[in-house]
Amino acid sequence: MGLAGILLGLALLVWLAFPGWSVLLLAPLAALIAAAFSGEPLLAHWTQTFMGSAARFVAQFSRCSCWAPCSAS
Repeated sequence: MGLAGILLGLALLVWLAFPGWSVLLLAPLAALIAAAFSGEPLLAHWTQTFMGSAARFVAQFSRCSCWAPCSAS
């Protein structure tokens, strides 16, 4: 059942990203679908897995995005 959720989330991500939807908006939706099919509590998956990874990503690359406009001028 969990594999079906992963495949459905991935298919939805690809299907909606192809016409031009933002992957940044679609990724949380695809993760929520995969978590829903796993049979585990949804809020636990959302806060412990996805949000922790998203916070590490933002912390890692925030310095790059802050300095990019300064170096362009």
